[in-house]
Amino acid sequence: MTKQNIFSILIFTFFIFTNSFAQKVGEKAPNFIGTNFEEQEIKLEDFKDKVVLIDFWASWCSPCRKEMPFLVELHEKFKDKNFEIIAINIDQKESKAKSFLKKLETKPSFPMIWDKDSKIPPKYELETMPTTYLIGKNGNIRFIHKGFKDSYKEEFLKELEVLLNEK
Repeated sequence: MTKQNIFSILIFTFFIFTNSFAQKVGEKAPNFIGTNFEEQEIKLEDFKDKVVLIDFWASWCSPCRKEMPFLVELHEKFKDKNFEIIAINIDQKESKAKSFLKKLETKPSFPMIWDKDSKIPPKYELETMPTTYLIGKNGNIRFIHKGFKDSYKEEFLKELEVLLNEK
């Protein structure tokens, strides 16, 4: 394990045990502002009235490697149906995140935040990587997924359909 991985795990562990902003299903998703790899600002509030999937990921996370291609596929399927994904990377080195993304067969077309200083994770309860939040059109957290397995894909699709069909 590299020093970078150890450092990232220590930061992640710190957030788990010191998080006083624990988010639960039914609560308002905390707003955040982050920047993408091109230094453009991304705000959760800019996606008001949309179903939003927020995904926390890192290049060193094995389940994240399995989940990201599925998220790309999900976004392509539903992007024209009032749906958006915001992926939040917590790698300390931009090069690690970019290397991870370059290896993907299909590149993500959704907003990608590089949160090198890990300012956003304290606003959300993270127990594992990846952690995914499905936010309803009203801005409330509706579903939370911790980790990722291929068997979760059907569940994601069902939950997304429910949220997209709500008024």
